[in-house]
Amino acid sequence: MRFNSMIQIFLVGMVLTLLLNCGGGSEDNSNSSSLISPASTSTTSTTTGTTPSIIDTAPQNYLGVALVLDSAGENDNGFNQLALVGARQATAQTENVVFDYVVAQPTDNYSDILEKIINSGYDLIITLGLPMAEATAQVAKIHPKIYFVIIDVRYDSYQTLPNVASVMFAEDQMGYLAGILAACMTTSQIIGSVAGGENIANTRLLQGFQNGVRSVNLFTTMLHQTINEAEDFIKGRQYAESFILQGADVIFGAGGQAGNGALEAAAAAGTTGLKAIGVNVDQYFTVPEKVGRYLMTSAIKRVEVATAQMVQEFAKNQQVKSGVYYFSVADQGVGLAPYHDWETQVFPECKQRVEQAQQNLVEGKINTGVILQ
Repeated sequence: MRFNSMIQIFLVGMVLTLLLNCGGGSEDNSNSSSLISPASTSTTSTTTGTTPSIIDTAPQNYLGVALVLDSAGENDNGFNQLALVGARQATAQTENVVFDYVVAQPTDNYSDILEKIINSGYDLIITLGLPMAEATAQVAKIHPKIYFVIIDVRYDSYQTLPNVASVMFAEDQMGYLAGILAACMTTSQIIGSVAGGENIANTRLLQGFQNGVRSVNLFTTMLHQTINEAEDFIKGRQYAESFILQGADVIFGAGGQAGNGALEAAAAAGTTGLKAIGVNVDQYFTVPEKVGRYLMTSAIKRVEVATAQMVQEFAKNQQVKSGVYYFSVADQGVGLAPYHDWETQVFPECKQRVEQAQQNLVEGKINTGVILQ
């Protein structure tokens, strides 16, 4: 799609909005979004709240790729940052593609943000997570010639969303590998896990984890609690504390703030031999240092790999097929994060077990025993 002169109208509107919002010299930009436009392969970034600018000089044969981040911003050590890394890498290696991103605030109207991106000439829009699900589907129906990729969200049907692709991850496989490590490293033969929120992804993750544990030792005791209030940090910590009192020496924080509370409990207990495993991203970089010292690894979704592949597919075909794309160990889409502080403490035989299981999953010699839904 060509970046055309209609953008001038949009820019005028943005300038007027900026002037109105800057009255009185206030620097409070907490409700603003920043759509920045570096050169097509640039890694330059600006922070939320800067003056929006849109490229309007791209050649006719350029494709525009835009990424919408949530309010955690570009440097969250999580999905935002990973998606940004993947999109930048892919566009830097692809000719005739310009890339841009916007940081959305919780008070923003997501549909309005998507409309502004479309009016600015972008052809592929990538969104992240459940908060963006409704707006992505809504705007996609209005603009059938624009393509959308949404990360970690699956719709019930794609018949009315022929221009939307969902990127999902094989949570069962990353859970399976984490389970193998947990079962191999426990000395008490008691493992605790706490999950925030009951959903299909968490179910796959936990079933994979439990099956991974059983593949090492059928007689390991597994204590688990799923907390419906996914953001209930305190309750997650309390359940993990009870598991530790029952003898658990490995704690799996399986998602949400509740899972983070479980990781905190492992660190707070101060018991020699306690170990923890995080989830989704490399939590060594997201938890406090005192917690990181207890973190053996994290079962991770490699969002950067998935994002890069989707951008490359779009650049090659100028479209993405509707439906669900599952990223697995074979795609390097899921796995375990580095051991970090535990690099020399994880038993060599446990590292070998994990590596062998990962290879067997890639080659199809084993499966996790979890049925994808």
